[in-house]
Amino acid sequence: MAVTALLTAMREHFFVYGHINEDGQLFYVGCGSISRAFSNAGRTEPWHAHCLTGVVLLHKTQDRNDALSVERDLIEWFTSIGMPLVNCMWGPQTHPNRGRPSKLKNRAMPAEQKAKIAAALKGKRGAIKGRPKSADHAQRIKDGLLLRTAVARHLGVSFKEVSKEAIVAYKNHLGSI
Repeated sequence: MAVTALLTAMREHFFVYGHINEDGQLFYVGCGSISRAFSNAGRTEPWHAHCLTGVVLLHKTQDRNDALSVERDLIEWFTSIGMPLVNCMWGPQTHPNRGRPSKLKNRAMPAEQKAKIAAALKGKRGAIKGRPKSADHAQRIKDGLLLRTAVARHLGVSFKEVSKEAIVAYKNHLGSI
């Protein structure tokens, strides 16, 4: 009985959700019922090119327009930071919030949203962590870490306190010797 009541309550809400692929990357942001979040019916060819391995519930509301607005804002935000989403961009005739000013434009994602996404991606292969790297890429990462460590020792500061400018100045100093 409790499960039935929970499912009934969830049907009365709209969800903004994200789909995670096999690499642990968010590839789609959608809006709809809880069943739509877990459905692969009616998806586009670019969506089907990914292997859906997880669903992240990003926002829950009883107001459809609120859900659509949050969906749009999140799509704009993720694409603005270079995340390759497969969402189709709608025109004003099919998406009622298209053309409205974004609430997230020119500001960071809210900490609550970041925490939800981080929790959903925890332990999964992300954009960098756990992804195989070429030997050249791995060597460049290692060289960068060694250089930053050398600069930190030279300046007598912690590793985290070393700025990009300090590294460039140190490289120029080494080049002039």
